[in-house]
Amino acid sequence: MNRKIACQWATTALLLLAASEASAVAVAGPEGTAVQGRRIVFAAPATAAAPADNKPLELSAGQIESVNLGKSELVIAGKVIALHPGRLRVIGPNGQVQSSAVDLRKGMNVRFALDPASKAVERPIVLVYIEK
Repeated sequence: MNRKIACQWATTALLLLAASEASAVAVAGPEGTAVQGRRIVFAAPATAAAPADNKPLELSAGQIESVNLGKSELVIAGKVIALHPGRLRVIGPNGQVQSSAVDLRKGMNVRFALDPASKAVERPIVLVYIEK
Protein backbone atom coordinates (compact mmCIF):
# COMPACT_ATOMS: atom_id res chain seq x y z
CA MET A 1 0.00 0.00 0.00
CA ASN A 2 2.85 2.43 0.83
CA ARG A 3 4.39 1.81 -2.59
CA LYS A 4 1.07 2.63 -4.26
CA ILE A 5 0.83 5.91 -2.32
CA ALA A 6 4.41 6.78 -3.22
CA CYS A 7 3.68 6.13 -6.91
CA GLN A 8 0.57 8.31 -6.69
CA TRP A 9 2.62 11.09 -5.09
CA ALA A 10 5.26 10.82 -7.79
CA THR A 11 2.65 10.82 -10.57
CA THR A 12 0.87 13.82 -9.04
CA ALA A 13 4.15 15.69 -8.67
CA LEU A 14 5.10 15.01 -12.29
CA LEU A 15 1.68 16.17 -13.50
CA LEU A 16 1.92 19.34 -11.43
CA LEU A 17 5.40 20.05 -12.74
CA ALA A 18 4.31 19.50 -16.32
CA ALA A 19 1.25 21.72 -15.92
CA SER A 20 2.94 24.57 -14.08
CA GLU A 21 4.87 27.37 -15.75
CA ALA A 22 7.64 27.30 -13.13
CA SER A 23 9.97 24.60 -14.29
CA ALA A 24 12.41 25.36 -11.50
CA VAL A 25 10.40 23.60 -8.77
CA ALA A 26 12.10 20.60 -7.18
CA VAL A 27 10.00 17.95 -5.46
CA ALA A 28 11.75 15.33 -3.35
CA GLY A 29 10.80 11.71 -2.63
CA PRO A 30 8.49 10.21 0.01
CA GLU A 31 10.55 11.42 2.97
CA GLY A 32 11.38 14.75 1.35
CA THR A 33 9.62 18.01 0.80
CA ALA A 34 6.59 16.70 -1.11
CA VAL A 35 5.39 14.69 1.90
CA GLN A 36 5.80 17.76 4.10
CA GLY A 37 3.78 19.88 1.69
CA ARG A 38 6.67 22.21 0.87
CA ARG A 39 8.24 23.24 -2.40
CA ILE A 40 11.80 24.31 -2.99
CA VAL A 41 12.23 26.83 -5.77
CA PHE A 42 15.65 27.19 -7.33
CA ALA A 43 16.24 30.46 -9.15
CA ALA A 44 18.15 30.42 -12.40
CA PRO A 45 21.76 31.47 -11.71
CA ALA A 46 22.84 34.88 -12.94
CA THR A 47 26.02 35.13 -14.94
CA ALA A 48 28.78 36.70 -12.90
CA ALA A 49 30.58 38.07 -15.91
CA ALA A 50 27.69 40.17 -17.17
CA PRO A 51 28.24 43.82 -16.30
CA ALA A 52 25.38 45.97 -15.04
CA ASP A 53 22.85 46.90 -17.73
CA ASN A 54 24.74 44.62 -20.16
CA LYS A 55 27.10 47.46 -21.01
CA PRO A 56 30.60 46.24 -21.86
CA LEU A 57 33.60 47.39 -19.87
CA GLU A 58 35.90 49.66 -21.84
CA LEU A 59 39.54 49.43 -20.80
CA SER A 60 41.84 52.43 -20.79
CA ALA A 61 45.57 52.34 -20.14
CA GLY A 62 47.74 54.62 -18.06
CA GLN A 63 50.36 54.98 -15.36
CA ILE A 64 49.39 55.63 -11.75
CA GLU A 65 50.77 59.00 -10.68
CA SER A 66 49.44 58.86 -7.12
CA VAL A 67 47.27 56.71 -4.87
CA ASN A 68 45.11 58.23 -2.13
CA LEU A 69 43.32 55.40 -0.32
CA GLY A 70 41.95 57.79 2.31
CA LYS A 71 39.84 59.49 -0.37
CA SER A 72 39.53 56.29 -2.48
CA GLU A 73 41.01 57.86 -5.59
CA LEU A 74 43.83 57.45 -8.10
CA VAL A 75 45.54 59.99 -10.30
CA ILE A 76 46.15 58.60 -13.79
CA ALA A 77 47.47 60.83 -16.58
CA GLY A 78 46.82 63.92 -14.45
CA LYS A 79 43.15 63.06 -13.90
CA VAL A 80 41.74 62.23 -10.46
CA ILE A 81 39.49 59.15 -10.67
CA ALA A 82 37.47 57.73 -7.77
CA LEU A 83 37.61 54.05 -6.86
CA HIS A 84 34.23 52.29 -6.58
CA PRO A 85 34.15 51.14 -2.94
CA GLY A 86 31.97 48.05 -3.39
CA ARG A 87 32.70 46.82 -6.90
CA LEU A 88 36.45 47.42 -7.32
CA ARG A 89 38.43 44.37 -8.51
CA VAL A 90 42.21 44.44 -8.83
CA ILE A 91 43.86 41.83 -11.07
CA GLY A 92 47.62 41.25 -10.84
CA PRO A 93 50.10 40.92 -13.71
CA ASN A 94 49.75 37.14 -13.93
CA GLY A 95 45.96 37.15 -13.71
CA GLN A 96 45.80 36.55 -9.98
CA VAL A 97 43.17 38.46 -8.03
CA GLN A 98 44.77 40.96 -5.67
CA SER A 99 43.27 41.80 -2.30
CA SER A 100 42.13 45.35 -3.05
CA ALA A 101 43.31 48.84 -3.86
CA VAL A 102 46.10 48.55 -1.26
CA ASP A 103 48.09 46.66 -3.93
CA LEU A 104 48.15 49.73 -6.20
CA ARG A 105 51.35 51.78 -6.17
CA LYS A 106 52.65 54.95 -7.79
CA GLY A 107 54.39 54.25 -11.11
CA MET A 108 52.44 51.07 -11.98
CA ASN A 109 51.25 50.68 -15.54
CA VAL A 110 47.61 49.65 -15.46
CA ARG A 111 44.58 49.09 -17.61
CA PHE A 112 41.36 50.15 -15.95
CA ALA A 113 37.61 50.23 -16.57
CA LEU A 114 35.12 52.78 -15.37
CA ASP A 115 31.68 51.81 -14.02
CA PRO A 116 29.39 51.45 -17.09
CA ALA A 117 26.24 51.66 -14.95
CA SER A 118 27.14 54.94 -13.27
CA LYS A 119 25.15 57.96 -14.34
CA ALA A 120 27.62 60.39 -12.77
CA VAL A 121 29.78 62.55 -15.00
CA GLU A 122 32.94 61.31 -13.26
CA ARG A 123 32.44 57.53 -13.24
CA PRO A 124 34.42 55.52 -10.64
CA ILE A 125 36.91 52.76 -11.46
CA VAL A 126 35.54 49.22 -11.02
CA LEU A 127 38.35 47.13 -12.54
CA VAL A 128 42.15 47.51 -12.55
CA TYR A 129 44.60 45.20 -14.36
CA ILE A 130 48.17 45.65 -13.20
CA GLU A 131 50.51 45.24 -16.17
CA LYS A 132 54.08 43.90 -15.93
